[in-house]
Amino acid sequence: MEAYWPEIREVGEAVVRTAYPDELDDFDAAAAWFRTAPRPLADGVRPPVGMGLEFASVVPIVLSAVSLLATAVFSSAVEDTAKYLTTATREKLAAAFRRGPAVEAAPEWLTPEQERDVYRLIRERATDRLPEDEADRLAEAVIGALRLRRAP
Repeated sequence: MEAYWPEIREVGEAVVRTAYPDELDDFDAAAAWFRTAPRPLADGVRPPVGMGLEFASVVPIVLSAVSLLATAVFSSAVEDTAKYLTTATREKLAAAFRRGPAVEAAPEWLTPEQERDVYRLIRERATDRLPEDEADRLAEAVIGALRLRRAP
């Protein structure tokens, strides 16, 4: 995760800004905690007491979902995410995560089928910790944040 932290943080912040704007004030503190928290976080991401109950339940989950996606995109050890993301999908997402000036033409954005795969991956990560409607909201916000990064 550390190698992709700038991308994870930027996309996570964009997701929080659009989908959970009330929690943006505490984003920096939660991101710093998430970055240094002992792993594994998959079974229950909980910031220290005092960060706010509602905030504690969303921001680390956002960062965890974005981290999962970034790891699937940038790592050759794709593990369980291979059933969701094809090589073509990972290449397109890598361009969105990197966002910097492209050396060559950036690939087209994801097809509707590829977006559904990303949606399912994010939603599956979030449903253990969020109600279904919030997991849907998070998956849509991650896709939206990555779309904005691909905008010319």
